[in-house]
Amino acid sequence: MVCAIMWWGHCSYMQADEVNSISEESSVFYVDDFTASKQINTRSSSEHWQVSSVIKNCFDQGNIGQEAWLMTADGETQLSVTLEYLGDDDRYKIVSQEAKFYFYEGADLFHDDSKILITDVATYVGSYTTEGTEKTATVNLMAPSSFPYMSVPYYTYYAVIEVEFANGGTASVAKKIGISRVGVIILHGLNDSSVTFVPMRDYLLGTGQFLDAQIYIGDYKGTNTSSFAYNTHTERVVEKGLEKLSDKLFAMGIASTKFDMVGHSMGGILFRLYNQEIDNGHTNKIITLNTPHFGAPMGNFFSGLVTSLEQSASWAEANEYYKLIISILLPKQVEGFFMGDRSKHAISDLAYNSEAIKNLNSAEASKIIGIPVFAIGTQLDVLAADNYFRTVPTLGVSVEMTYLLAHLFSKDIPKNRQSFFLDKMNGDGVVSVESQKGGVSSHYSNIYSAECKWVLDSEAFHCNSPKWNIVHDGIRHLLLSAPDENVFCMSGFGTPTYYSAPKNVSTKVDDVKQTEFITYFAEPKGTSFIDVSISNAYNEDYTHIANLSHSDDMITTMVFASLSGDAMIAEYDRDVVNLNLEGYEGEVTFYAIGRTNYDALVIDSVKVNLTPETKMDNISNQDEISYSANNGYLELHNVPSTSYTITIYDMLGDVLMSMQSNLEHCYALPNKGQMLIVELKTDDEVKTLKIYNRNEK
Repeated sequence: MVCAIMWWGHCSYMQADEVNSISEESSVFYVDDFTASKQINTRSSSEHWQVSSVIKNCFDQGNIGQEAWLMTADGETQLSVTLEYLGDDDRYKIVSQEAKFYFYEGADLFHDDSKILITDVATYVGSYTTEGTEKTATVNLMAPSSFPYMSVPYYTYYAVIEVEFANGGTASVAKKIGISRVGVIILHGLNDSSVTFVPMRDYLLGTGQFLDAQIYIGDYKGTNTSSFAYNTHTERVVEKGLEKLSDKLFAMGIASTKFDMVGHSMGGILFRLYNQEIDNGHTNKIITLNTPHFGAPMGNFFSGLVTSLEQSASWAEANEYYKLIISILLPKQVEGFFMGDRSKHAISDLAYNSEAIKNLNSAEASKIIGIPVFAIGTQLDVLAADNYFRTVPTLGVSVEMTYLLAHLFSKDIPKNRQSFFLDKMNGDGVVSVESQKGGVSSHYSNIYSAECKWVLDSEAFHCNSPKWNIVHDGIRHLLLSAPDENVFCMSGFGTPTYYSAPKNVSTKVDDVKQTEFITYFAEPKGTSFIDVSISNAYNEDYTHIANLSHSDDMITTMVFASLSGDAMIAEYDRDVVNLNLEGYEGEVTFYAIGRTNYDALVIDSVKVNLTPETKMDNISNQDEISYSANNGYLELHNVPSTSYTITIYDMLGDVLMSMQSNLEHCYALPNKGQMLIVELKTDDEVKTLKIYNRNEK
């Protein structure tokens, strides 16, 4: 592949293998005529002269005065190119100077008629001034305000300085200068990392229009659940990212002052806050993707859930069964996320009408006025009901995990999965279209829609959009566009109307029902139970069937399992559930949880071993053995062997007790949990059963 740059019919070519690197700075061309009698020759060095190209203005003040030969096209970066006479002969005192600019690809600019004089200086060179002394001639270059429409990541031209001496002689130097695309910093969102933007970076590099040095993907996964303010001011996420991007560019000889910023979800908010509260002088463009400029309803849900868990924390410490359910449902990292310091929780900041969202849209937002901004969002077009769903949760905090938590903790149990996820909004499943647009008009926003069979499978789903090729190309187009009002909004983001609405007027926040949560669960009664079994199914639409039985006092039930990786499969309020486990193998534990009409939780589980063909080898619930549990003792009946090892596990699979069998088949029960798993192992087989802390089964 060959990329061509057209200059008034002249082509300069860059081979494809040069796209991801910058070639070495070429030799300087010198010519001089000291005596007016010598023939003028071109040379790459001179005993009489030296030329330098140093940074005069850039983002990193420590780089000012350092050598560089390229500038990002941001209208602010400056280089000073100086021709200096090294001798002491007063006859060669400089009395005048002139600067010219050429496109040239050969080896002898001063004797080659193929060079092309640049007449549109503002577009390709930028602006410049000249200054000098008796021994120096300097041209101060300021980068053009935008990168011309070309299919390459940078281009070069020659700055030629011509001087005249007091004795009538002349000298000239031609110094190669490069103009680079503006560097791009990309930031992920809540509960995410830089990995999510690797496909976009690879796509941009694959177009040949960007260098690796021009793209930096920030990563603040260590604090991505911390508050907006903490990440903005304490962690300095954006500042540190800009410093790293500036360093990447400088290492390639590129001076830079302004940068393009692309932020997904919370990343877009951090870019806004950087400009509003720290520095708005180094931003070329802001492009937000799925950013909740006005907040998101799941912020309200989880804020209430955090409060509920904190209020019930002391009771939970004394309730082993409740702790067991929480530890099954919530991975440790999620439990820590909810139970940590709420003052640092980004999830609370994201809530509608939170103080953080109010601050984001306060008077400080005016500091973005004049900075080109554009909002990209996505929209779920079709949402079809399924008999099951499978998803890849992000640290467990995703829509399907939210639905599970709502069944456990919400006083009003949601019964419609679709309306719960969309929460009366038209958006990406997490953020409404209105919030994603952030108050800019449709002219300065793009909302990409996609039909979906299920939310988590759609490219338009909030967490999937950074990997969607349509989004990649839309962002590429914006990065290539000039930062002006033809493409970008120059009046900043808008303000949500509900901030100024009268108290007696129904506002958008009022329309979002605030979830109320249970803070105390009752102890389950001996008559309350739930059982689950899993069987093979040979059906083109599903591979297994879960059958639930439970006491009549259940007001909601759920069955779920974590599959390989981070995948989950789950269903609610059905006694017969069709499960598609195609492609999964190994041991999987299915949990069934029921919530009673007196707000108690009961649990059951079953382990299945899936072969690569998704058939089960066995189900860990054998009915031929019976038992009785009285006064803290377990007595087994119909045991097929007199010699076996008995091991008792809790619902998490932790071993509570293990011993050899006795003749009475009677064992003291560990005092933990309402239900235990008992494993009987002989040389020939392993049998398991579930033990309920009721008198008899």
